[in-house]
Amino acid sequence: MDPKPFAKLLRPWIWCCLALVCGFWFCWWGCKWSSPPTIVWIVRHAEKGADPGTGDPPLAANGVIRAAELARMLEHCGVQAVYATQFQRTQQTVAPTASQAGVTPTLVQANDVASLVASIRSNDRGKVVLVAAHSNTAPQIVDELSGVVVPAIDDATEFDNLYEVVLPRCGKPRVQHLKYGAPSP
Repeated sequence: MDPKPFAKLLRPWIWCCLALVCGFWFCWWGCKWSSPPTIVWIVRHAEKGADPGTGDPPLAANGVIRAAELARMLEHCGVQAVYATQFQRTQQTVAPTASQAGVTPTLVQANDVASLVASIRSNDRGKVVLVAAHSNTAPQIVDELSGVVVPAIDDATEFDNLYEVVLPRCGKPRVQHLKYGAPSP
């Protein structure tokens, strides 16, 4: 059998495979470099004050200071979307940051983590987002966004946790656990 006809048949397949590999490579690099990641900052609300009997206490004086410190930390991060729950303590926690960014916070139900995560994934791609949640939901939000499990937050004493979740268009999410404001006892 003459190898030349076989080589002639094989040549277009080689070019086709090479074109596909190059195409996938360019798409991957294009996705990686041209699409900004979604960056989600997640905090538990700052220290709450005394409950006036409504089940919705405002921030305490040290909570107001912590909220201002959060705004100072995120001042140059380019926050474009802000989420808070229906409780005034989360709204007051994000208020200084939202004000300096010129953003109106979106209110979400405290116990509906799935809807919050779906909203961020569909409405806030490529943006910098701030979320104020609660001790029981902040770790859950980190997990649902990234697949990374973070330690539980002590409801009575921990108010200084700040999670940065980076969701690249291509690749694996990254989580960084930071602290901000006065250290929790």
